[in-house]
Order: sequence, then structure tokens, then C-alpha cells
Amino acid sequence: MNQLYHPNGLFVDDEQTVYVADRLNNRIVQWKANATTGEIVAGETGLWNRISQVG
Repeated sequence: MNQLYHPNGLFVDDEQTVYVADRLNNRIVQWKANATTGEIVAGETGLWNRISQVG
């Protein structure tokens, strides 16, 4: 996963993992330090899908 659609928030933890709120895809994506692609950690993979993990 290497694309975002309207990123709306960013957080970096103590281990340098980056978390991005991908607003219009309704998901949270993480990039671990030195990663070249992200991983969905909450939400859905498709546009406009309803999610229950993120409120």
C-alpha cells in the first residue's frame, strides 16, 4: 500500500513508526521505520467503506 486519498492526520511514535489517517479511504495506515510501503492497521481497503475500528 503506497497511496493515500486525502490524508488528514499524522502521528509518529517513539519507534519512528508513522501513522496516517487516510480520510477518504476511511483507514489508518502505518509505515514502520525504513519501510517503503504502508500497512492498513484500521479501517477498510476501499473508498467510502464504513469502518468500525475508527470512530
